[in-house]
This record gives sequence, structure tokens and C-alpha cells, in this order.
Amino acid sequence: MTPPITPRQLLEQRAQLLAQPQASLQLDTSQTRLMLFARSGMQYALDTRFVLEVVAVSAHTTLPFTPPFTLGLTSARGELLPLYDLAALLGEPASEGTPRLMLLCGLQRPELALAVDEALDLVTSSELLSPPPGASALITGISAKGFTVIDGDELLSDPRLYIDSAQQENLP
Repeated sequence: MTPPITPRQLLEQRAQLLAQPQASLQLDTSQTRLMLFARSGMQYALDTRFVLEVVAVSAHTTLPFTPPFTLGLTSARGELLPLYDLAALLGEPASEGTPRLMLLCGLQRPELALAVDEALDLVTSSELLSPPPGASALITGISAKGFTVIDGDELLSDPRLYIDSAQQENLP
């Protein structure tokens, strides 16, 4: 028969177990995770590194003298953000109707919002087909499943999405 364990021995056993290094969690980073969303009947995907949040569009204010892809200004988490229509930005016909949702996009904090009809799913990147000739620089490729993959770096650095004081002299 084994002698009973004293409380001190039990605590020492637990301390030894807790002191053991835990197995590190290995994440599969071989594939990029993409946020799949719909706008104007088309499906798009954007790397989740660039999507900070999906929120409902409460309201937006249209701005005069802006291109068709600029829906206006909206507020999210106390910040004013420009709201854009991705379909129109890619040169497709502008979407009709008010968007229900928006993707807050940026790296550290929201820099802009993309109008979305529906947030569909999180998917992993698979083999992409090359974009069609003459396609926007924002398009990384087309998935075999039919959705268009958007380049987040290109989106956030697109000069059409930022107001340049030098361009203001062209306003009426």
C-alpha cells in the first residue's frame, strides 16, 4: 500500500507540472485567410490582415464633386471615414441602393470603409487565376470559385482614395 501524499507533496507535483514548457501552438500560415463579401451581385475577397471590423452602416453623408466610387463620409467608432463602393472603384457600374454593411479597412486603425451588401465567409486562399488583361491593379487574381481577390496593400495606397491638397485647386 502506498503511503498517502501530503499536501506539500501534492503542491510540489502540481508546481512541477505547471513549470513544464507548454507545447507551442503551430498555426498553419501556408494559406492566407480572406474575408469573402458581396457587393452589386459580385463576390470579392480581401486578406483579413486589412479588415479590422465589419459593421452596419448607420448613415453616410454624400460629398459633392467626388468620383462615383466615393459614397461619402461615415462614422465608425467615433471616427469619420470615407466610404467607397469597391465595384465602382474597379471600373464596374456603381451599385444601386444604400449598403447594409461596411468593412473597416486599415492596418493599425481604420483608414477607409468599403460598402458591402453581405459579409459571406472567411475562406483560405487557394490557387488564383491571373486577372484578366487590363484589370485594375487592385485585383490580385480570380479564385477558381469565382470571387475576385483584392490586393489590400494596393487598396490602402491607392492615390484615388486620398485627398491631396494639390488637387483642390481643380475644384469649382
